Amino acid sequence: MVRLLVPPLAPLIASVLLSVCVAVHAQNTAPAAASLPAPLLKAAKQGDINQIEKLIAQGANIEARDSEGETALTTAAEAGQDKVVKLLLDKGASIEARNEGGGTALTWAVFRGRRKVVELLLDKGADIEARDSEGFNVLTAAVHGGHFEVVSLLLDKGANIHSKSDNGLTALMAASGDGHDKIVDLLLDKGASIEAQDSSGQTALIWAAYSGRARAVELLLDKGAGIDVSRNGGDTALMLAAFKGRDDVVRLLLDRGANIEVQDSEGFNALMSAAFRGHDEIVEMLLQSGANIHTRSNNGSTALKLAGEGGRDKTIKLLSTPQPKR
Repeated sequence: MVRLLVPPLAPLIASVLLSVCVAVHAQNTAPAAASLPAPLLKAAKQGDINQIEKLIAQGANIEARDSEGETALTTAAEAGQDKVVKLLLDKGASIEARNEGGGTALTWAVFRGRRKVVELLLDKGADIEARDSEGFNVLTAAVHGGHFEVVSLLLDKGANIHSKSDNGLTALMAASGDGHDKIVDLLLDKGASIEAQDSSGQTALIWAAYSGRARAVELLLDKGAGIDVSRNGGDTALMLAAFKGRDDVVRLLLDRGANIEVQDSEGFNALMSAAFRGHDEIVEMLLQSGANIHTRSNNGSTALKLAGEGGRDKTIKLLSTPQPKR
């Protein structure tokens, strides 16, 4: 019964970006100087052109790094200091320098939504398909940042919309799970594969349903996403939404005809998942849609038995009361 859940997208991508761009600076835990030991990096972050030129003239190492592997260029790119970025590139800074997690200046710029810097870096030949140490690419970083214009720019510049990370995540999955609906729409219009699956067998629809992104679910269904596609282990979008208590998503999936009797590899279904977790509104919706309360899992459990094991008294009463059909 949903025993092998991949984490929700927001914390997954947050952890990815910590490796993509290791220095997601701990703004409230350390003074800025702690992560910017080199005067050049500090000047780059502040946009101090005169100080940068002075330091370089004095022999400062343009590729000096802080403890997280950030250079003056990656620091300036993150801060949106486009004039500094141009100066550093003109002075010979490595455009593909990577931090400890494999992120580049372009990675930082797209994640922070620094369009001017992104355009500059691309014009200077930055690798639009650069990947971090876990295979996450620049497009995925822009998607996670929620920057529609930057995502659109990357696609116009030829970014691979079908690219996958090491665990199979695509830009569409990221946008769907993160609830960036406008970006979901854009990616679908640009031909993103709607049925692509990650290494756990999850589609964009499954990511959206699990994360409670009702509008993204609707957009994906409108474009023909398979509503009953299951991931590894047999869980469908409906089962995952029921397990997580995503009322709006369950309602939408039921209205669109999701199969309520699908069982996973252990024999658990949407009703059992919702009953065990005590999601009573979803239990009621499923019952009204005709869910069979007598269905048993592989180990003989029913929705009523699972509700009892979970100490869900209200759910037990609900399951024991005849429901009008929808």
